[in-house]
Amino acid sequence: MIRTLLGVQARMLKHTMETNKTGTNVSHAIIGFVVILFLLFALNIVTSLPTAYDTELVELLFSYVFMMVLGLILLMGVPQVFKHLYASRDLTFLFTLPIKVSHIFWVKYIQSFLNIPAALFIVTFLPGLAYGLHAGVHGFFYPALLVVTLAIPALGVAAAYFINMGLVHIIPAKRANELMTVMSAVSGVLVYGMFQLPNLLTEPGPGSETALPTGLLPEMPAWLPMSWGASALTSAMAGDVSFLLPTVGLAVAAAGLSFAASALVEKGFRSGWIQLNEGKNKKKKAGEKGRRFKVGSPVAEIGWKEWRYMKRDIREWLIFMPFVFLFIFMGFGYTAGSSSVAAFRELDPVLSWTAVQAAALFIYAFFNGSLSASFVAREAGSTWMLHVLPLTGVQIACGKLWMSWLIPFLPVSVLQMTAGILLGWPVSFFLLGLVLSALISPALSALGIWTGAIGGKYNPSNPQNRLQFAPSLLMLVLSYVYVLLTLIPVLLVVVPAESAGLFEKVAGGGIIGGSASAAASLLQLKLTNSALVTAGSILVFLFLTIGTCVAFLYLAGRRIEQGIQVSMPDSKE
Repeated sequence: MIRTLLGVQARMLKHTMETNKTGTNVSHAIIGFVVILFLLFALNIVTSLPTAYDTELVELLFSYVFMMVLGLILLMGVPQVFKHLYASRDLTFLFTLPIKVSHIFWVKYIQSFLNIPAALFIVTFLPGLAYGLHAGVHGFFYPALLVVTLAIPALGVAAAYFINMGLVHIIPAKRANELMTVMSAVSGVLVYGMFQLPNLLTEPGPGSETALPTGLLPEMPAWLPMSWGASALTSAMAGDVSFLLPTVGLAVAAAGLSFAASALVEKGFRSGWIQLNEGKNKKKKAGEKGRRFKVGSPVAEIGWKEWRYMKRDIREWLIFMPFVFLFIFMGFGYTAGSSSVAAFRELDPVLSWTAVQAAALFIYAFFNGSLSASFVAREAGSTWMLHVLPLTGVQIACGKLWMSWLIPFLPVSVLQMTAGILLGWPVSFFLLGLVLSALISPALSALGIWTGAIGGKYNPSNPQNRLQFAPSLLMLVLSYVYVLLTLIPVLLVVVPAESAGLFEKVAGGGIIGGSASAAASLLQLKLTNSALVTAGSILVFLFLTIGTCVAFLYLAGRRIEQGIQVSMPDSKE
């Protein structure tokens, strides 16, 4: 029966692909091409690494890679698992058929695994395989790599299922609409706790820091599954038969946790679904007295309309919870940590400023596009109204742009200023950071508006999911490509020209060597003609930021004027 249900899911996917619009299929093709380029880039980096390695250092790096894999699965997989378990529209029909609940559960489990976990398996297995071939490691490494890179994502998926089936019985049914948001918040807490495990479980002392040149990463406790996987791979690389114990132990733990989750299907799956779909207590709210509003500029009023909508629905705000936990709490732990943290606070202000700006741009790249895309997607059934408004498409896009840019800009700026006070920046660094964020982030919001116009999706029960998969992935990739491109001229201005020698040491072939060679050449030019390189970098930076913002606003405006179609739950995507 499981095979039959999987076949039905495959035929549904095939039918969806065949009936998709041409633009959607083109987006899928572009995403596939970008993923292939990313894999080629990762393989190029891996094959350019030295063949000689320090065992302890490699084991530590493996453990942190696996920790990042588990963190990403929990961060993005917990809400996705909730959608598969309790918000999927086919469950109402499946529960009426003479099919075992456990069979339905395993189909949903496999469906969840073939999403983000499968992608993470590919991006860890293939580079690991390439490095093994490049370094000429022992043959034991390859089967161990396959088992470990499969077991780590399986552990994350099983943990996500346990979390969902437990919380669904704690949250009242009348709060069902907030459950997806709760899952996102819980995933953020778990990921924060996971990244703090090495600090919490490792005793401070001379041996508690790693052999890395920075000395900032603590060693991973040996009993964690990430350490099992890292130990298995390093032992297999050396041809040590002892790799079998952690490899088999990790595989048994992943399989055992998965089957343990399947044993709770009757209580956690079926009864949880029934609880969420029982009648909700809806009370009629008293209407507010009439207010008089003064209409201002159309562009300003469109932005204020989006703000009023967000104030009415708390779920629109709680989408930020995972990364609030991830960044604020980790930052608090970092500033209140051990002596290695104090060493970071004593770094040159230029280095600490650069690190904080990179973190801020990471937040903007992740949030701005998603937030502005939701401003377009929530139009849903009122898209017809956009055609009758006496406004151009660019005006509508600008109205959504300024509010979607301002909402994340204010709190991130406060975080930057707080970090600057703790790290002792001069006032000029504060101002430069604000100007940098103010120039880079609007283009990310414009990109999100354009993405929402070409691939918006509206689901009242899941307001966080406002984009179809392919446009969402396209937006994420373009956001980070844009941020990386804008950082190049910024770094040319910030990095001292005397650092050219450092880049010359790693210059050579491949992507890394070629990039280092280009950086060394530009810094050498800066050493001889600083004014020319600085002025040119500023002009390139302004062209990238302003030009990208204007271009995506124009494209979004054109799309709005031509007519946007937001995918609804009951409509074909």
